[in-house]
Amino acid sequence: MSGLQGFILYAFSAMVATLLLQLLSSLFRSLLSGSSNNDQSTSTSFMESISNLFSSAALSFRNIFSTSSSDEVVKEKALDLNQWNVCKVADRQSLNSEYSKYTMELPSSMSSTIKLALGQELQLCVVDARNRVLKEECFPVACGPGSFEIVVRNPPSVAGTRSRHAKFSAALQQLLPEDELAVKAGRRRLTYRGPETAIENIAMVVSGLGIAPALQLLRQLLPPAEGEPALQEESQPAADTAFELLWINEKKTDFILNEQLEQLEARHPEQLYVARVIDSAFGDAEAAINDKLRSAIAPYEAGRLALVLASPDAAGKASSFLEGLGYAEESVFTLLSDE
Repeated sequence: MSGLQGFILYAFSAMVATLLLQLLSSLFRSLLSGSSNNDQSTSTSFMESISNLFSSAALSFRNIFSTSSSDEVVKEKALDLNQWNVCKVADRQSLNSEYSKYTMELPSSMSSTIKLALGQELQLCVVDARNRVLKEECFPVACGPGSFEIVVRNPPSVAGTRSRHAKFSAALQQLLPEDELAVKAGRRRLTYRGPETAIENIAMVVSGLGIAPALQLLRQLLPPAEGEPALQEESQPAADTAFELLWINEKKTDFILNEQLEQLEARHPEQLYVARVIDSAFGDAEAAINDKLRSAIAPYEAGRLALVLASPDAAGKASSFLEGLGYAEESVFTLLSDE
């Protein structure tokens, strides 16, 4: 028998004993003071006493249970990303003419933070005005208490044939605050299959929407701030691992979410180094590598690996750049950001 069960049994026994004593006392008082002229009033008084006693007993029993449960810790149930879950649009913020950031609100009955595998993407599902079911994969930028954030490329302003991504973006743009959509785990995640050696340095080559998975990975791998929830299913902060992030875009306005990256830089000045480079020809596979890029990433040596977080067009050039620095194929991992 547990301590809680023993306490409840003891309290219940004491309550029953007290109730019986009070009933007997009331009965004797009614017999001693009763007469033929006031039998009815005595009977009524006696029944009222019994009713009051049972009411007091019920209240006491409720207090016992409320007191015993007050010290228990209620554990929230984590959001099951293996199945579709309903979420709501909480806010939409325009980052520039090309990108928008959406904040999605999770159901209040679920865990305060969704738990993600390392480099895990999400799949969203929305129904557009023509009742078409549209799905899209994206990497969350941040996962906070009861919400998560994503960045989506805005749909083209010119009407006509649109890609799957553009159709989804247009449908998402039409949603109003409190409108619902569905979310579950996506198919892509980061899986390390390299040599079983200690990783001392991770180099990241980032372009375009690749900043979204880059921020997610940094928040998962760098030690969280005090009081900040872990974002992984099994969080393993890289306390001694250094990160070099080469962030390449074709123009200055493409450096979206820079403020969030600056916050991580300020929090981890000894672990995170970021180089921001504007290269208008980076997406051109035929163009030469900008000389500014060569000094941003250290050459390969044991204990280093590289991540390419870019669109398919830029990923090939980034991989070639890393190969020129001595990174073998098994040391380079790619997470594509579809744009």
